[in-house]
Amino acid sequence: MAGSGASQNPEGRISASRSPSDETTERRRHILIVEDNKADAWLIREALERASVSAELHEVDDGEKAIRFFENVDADPDVACPDLILLDINMPRYKGGVILRHLRASRRCKKALVLVVTSSDSERDRGEMAGLGANGYFRKPSELAEFMKLGQLVQELRALSDDPSGSGV
Repeated sequence: MAGSGASQNPEGRISASRSPSDETTERRRHILIVEDNKADAWLIREALERASVSAELHEVDDGEKAIRFFENVDADPDVACPDLILLDINMPRYKGGVILRHLRASRRCKKALVLVVTSSDSERDRGEMAGLGANGYFRKPSELAEFMKLGQLVQELRALSDDPSGSGV
């Protein structure tokens, strides 16, 4: 499906809702990949690598593990909250909407960026994810070159999160 790659949200923009960090020292970024398909998880990692996204990657392959991940972060202040969650909607055990609701209720991780990475092109899914606070939406294309655009989209989200003007995430 040519041209089916990145679309940030129903309006076609990346939304910004998190305030910039007060940290003055550079810290390692963390990305949580919530994806049950091993091939898609590999493509996501490949897209991030090709875009030179420097971050510690964490992966979970079902919704229950994603929710447990956030609970563990909330319970242990020494565990880093992800800066970005790449979230598939159609996950085993708990669907993306349930995972996103749980994330937004998390004490420590509620302001993390969320980029939905899914095969769904449904307006209903796009609206639901935006309504739950997703910062972007990327429909998984069938062509490798289009899928690799995910890395650039992640870079754009990160640039917004680093925006010193206060208008970023």
